[in-house]
Amino acid sequence: MNSERRTINSFQIASEFCEFVNNELLAVPEDLHFNSKEDFWNRFTALLDQTNVTLAGSATHNEAADVSLLNPRYALKALNARWGSLYSALYHESAIPHSAGLKTGQRYNVARGTRVVSYAREFLDSAFPLTEGSHKDAVSYMIYFQNLMVTLADGSTVGLKTPSQFVAKSGPKSDPDAIVLRHSDIHVEIQFDRAGTNGAKDMASVQDILVEAPARTVLSCDAQTISEKCEILRNLQALASGKLKAKFQREGKNKTRRLHRNTDLTARDGSDYTVEGCNPAVLRMHASSACPAVSDSNGNPLPGAVVDAALFSLITRNQRGTNIELMASSQHAYELINPVIEMFQSHSDSDDLTIELLKDYQNDVKEDRQSADIPAQQLPWIRVAEEELRNTVTLATQNGAVLRAIHQHGGMPH
Repeated sequence: MNSERRTINSFQIASEFCEFVNNELLAVPEDLHFNSKEDFWNRFTALLDQTNVTLAGSATHNEAADVSLLNPRYALKALNARWGSLYSALYHESAIPHSAGLKTGQRYNVARGTRVVSYAREFLDSAFPLTEGSHKDAVSYMIYFQNLMVTLADGSTVGLKTPSQFVAKSGPKSDPDAIVLRHSDIHVEIQFDRAGTNGAKDMASVQDILVEAPARTVLSCDAQTISEKCEILRNLQALASGKLKAKFQREGKNKTRRLHRNTDLTARDGSDYTVEGCNPAVLRMHASSACPAVSDSNGNPLPGAVVDAALFSLITRNQRGTNIELMASSQHAYELINPVIEMFQSHSDSDDLTIELLKDYQNDVKEDRQSADIPAQQLPWIRVAEEELRNTVTLATQNGAVLRAIHQHGGMPH
């Protein structure tokens, strides 16, 4: 490991880190918010001089829900979990009891599958009721002018009790590939495929029902070594530009995971309608996390939050991927990074550079879970071991996120 350091205005900066910032983050002169690379380092170190940047105690935090950017595979998994299959969630989780005849196993359980479809239609009846009848009796869905029309098995045609719940579609009006409904701020997409595994056996050719379960993905930039810090910031830059990807093997096959794109649809009035493909990202900033790449004149490492915040505006200046925000884990962390953000915002001439500091986010999450009144057994969690790290992270499964979203918006049948 290269441990050489450069002295810049009394601060010790690792040479490897300097080269990374200069060659990758400050590589495009015409897009630079500073007069030169030297100008950046002078302003950065001057800010350190003006700010109380001592570490706040030892790094004892252990945020199980944080996903390290050192391993983009699982960061992308969490970011891409905005949408999930209702059929899959109901089939695998406990909303439908795993009782005799309805148990899951190596083979597909037809009886459980039938119950899943019925349960999903009950959900549609609860969240998107028809003027008459039930989604269980639907044989076709179509768009007539700006309204969703549903033909039932008895030949009658009905609409939604609340027509405005239909917001968009893809494919022709008479035979759509998908329709998108909205209940409160949650989107639900009904997908059709006459030749599909599910659609071929369904009266209305419904292949699946996708539910939007948006939740911020909390990312960590903490690193143990200088090389890890450079790799994490490199991955953050790729995430901000929408180019982050991860290659891995699963079941003997090569896989590549990328950030889900937004989906462009046609709104009910014929205009464009876009639904978000992935979750927004939040970087949690700790006042007690040391940055191995930057230290003061006495060799004491500086808080990683200060360094990460200073580089954040550079990394996100051409943001085209998912939205990225900063979150302070404590009041001290907020006081550390706020002047850094203010300085870089005031120095930027870009109207697109917007940075929001989120505070007390963990308390908000706890309040949201309590208000949802969701049984604990319906919030499954999995432990995911990251190959490149010595610790583990906890991610909510996509199935759990789907069921949670339905519960929060009162759409789960009883």
